[in-house]
Amino acid sequence: MSPPGKPSTGQKPLHPLPRGLVELYGLLAVLVVLIPEWMASGALKGWVEPAGADALPPTTRAWRQLPELRLAAMGLAELRQLARSLGLPGYAALSRDRLAARLLPLLRRHPDRDPGLGPRQQARLLRRRLLIATSTLVLLLGLITAAVGLLLLL
Repeated sequence: MSPPGKPSTGQKPLHPLPRGLVELYGLLAVLVVLIPEWMASGALKGWVEPAGADALPPTTRAWRQLPELRLAAMGLAELRQLARSLGLPGYAALSRDRLAARLLPLLRRHPDRDPGLGPRQQARLLRRRLLIATSTLVLLLGLITAAVGLLLLL
């Protein structure tokens, strides 16, 4: 048996790679494998479960047409904006329930004056669209980076 640190008689001594070459291989591994994998997983996660997505199913036609359901889905700020757009006097001092009760007859009388999506729904829709666009871009950049990395290795 040979002493520790010395190779045995049947084995060739290993020559260590230069430190710069090892760091270059590590950088290439990160660029070619890890970063595109991370980007792709982030993009796919955004498609599967969007940030801030509700667990509720999308609203049906009844939720958009019946004023009672529309008012029930709105927050206090949205109710106040609707009251302001409909010209309801004294809406700022009312509680949520009383405000909804005062808005209901107005919406039944003037169904065409519905302002459509409130600011909260518009912001949520915009965030979802931006998330999907960003995820798609990140996935595309990951694929391009992986392709360039493979070409460099060949």
